[in-house]
Amino acid sequence: MTTQPIHHTYQNLQETLTSLKSTFEDFKTTYHQRLEQLEDEKKSLPKPFDGASTPPALPAPDNTKLESKTFQAFLRGHSSLSTKSLQAGEAPGSFTLPTYLQSRLQSDLEASGSFRSLARSMSISSSFVDLIVDVKLPDARWVEEAADRAETDTSAFIRTRIMTHELYAKPSATQKLLEDAHIDIESWLIEKVARTMRRMETKSFLSGNGNHEPKGILSYHTSLESEREWGTFQEVQTGLDGGFVDNRSDSLLELLHSLPTQYLNDAVWLMAPSTLARIRFLHNIEGRSLYEHVHDAPFRMKLFGYPVILMDEMPSLQLGAASKSIIFGNFKEAYQIIDRQNFQILRDPYSHKPYVEFYIHKRVGGDVVNFDALKILNFSRHPEEIGA
Repeated sequence: MTTQPIHHTYQNLQETLTSLKSTFEDFKTTYHQRLEQLEDEKKSLPKPFDGASTPPALPAPDNTKLESKTFQAFLRGHSSLSTKSLQAGEAPGSFTLPTYLQSRLQSDLEASGSFRSLARSMSISSSFVDLIVDVKLPDARWVEEAADRAETDTSAFIRTRIMTHELYAKPSATQKLLEDAHIDIESWLIEKVARTMRRMETKSFLSGNGNHEPKGILSYHTSLESEREWGTFQEVQTGLDGGFVDNRSDSLLELLHSLPTQYLNDAVWLMAPSTLARIRFLHNIEGRSLYEHVHDAPFRMKLFGYPVILMDEMPSLQLGAASKSIIFGNFKEAYQIIDRQNFQILRDPYSHKPYVEFYIHKRVGGDVVNFDALKILNFSRHPEEIGA
């Protein structure tokens, strides 16, 4: 007799739960619809500014277009008034290149594969910089806790002064060419100057004598490691003027393993295209070429796992002629480039009529600061072998 009331109670409970579930779902739907409506109304309202928060940012004025228009007017010689908005340079009548052209020209000089992309560079405000270079690290020793501490050798430093020198380029064009509105005169100027300055810089950074130009790597003496002193580079000799003895790669491997391990990171091979052409004839004991192409980059190569950088300014390799045609090592540790001032320009329509010359110049310096970070391959025979 108690079974029927219990069944009734359970059925009523189920109906109540179903009703509550339906009511709750209706509430959720109504709530979400109302919430979305409020959000839409809020977005349409103006945002007040109470002074405590940051006001909405307005679009920044595009000064580059104005600078470009003004500078192009100066280049074409349309108006002398345009020079009033240009920054005056150090030389009378010269002006500093606009910021966006400064960056563009510097990027072209530091492009991948250039000497600047390999070495270390810094900007200074004077005509020279003094750097302190470690010639010898301080000595250190192990000792027992209660033992006497003997004096250790102190470190050795030298001061290296790097001077800046003026580098200039002087492209010229006719006034008729400058007045052609269809010609991008800025791009023409930057391409001309970047190509010329990049070639001249590289030549000096490699072989400059330090007289009115940077001091180059190859201007320093080289010697065998057993005879070497600070201020000279270690060289490895191939044993044949302008070539490899019996087409063997022994000297390349010796050069590679003569570099201290601390400089192997970021180390590269630097050579002229004629030198690489000669290396392509060399093979390992398995008959495979020593050099390899980088995947997906057919013009990038490696030699024994290290990148090969080609520069026309390196000494070319010619059979029978001794030359120091390969440098291997870490250029960022070895060579320091300094820049003193921004690029400056002088427009000269008088000196070389009917051409208008643009005299663009800056001050650059460079020198070796670490003689252990680079090794040089000398394609020559030892003097004793020549005498024999």
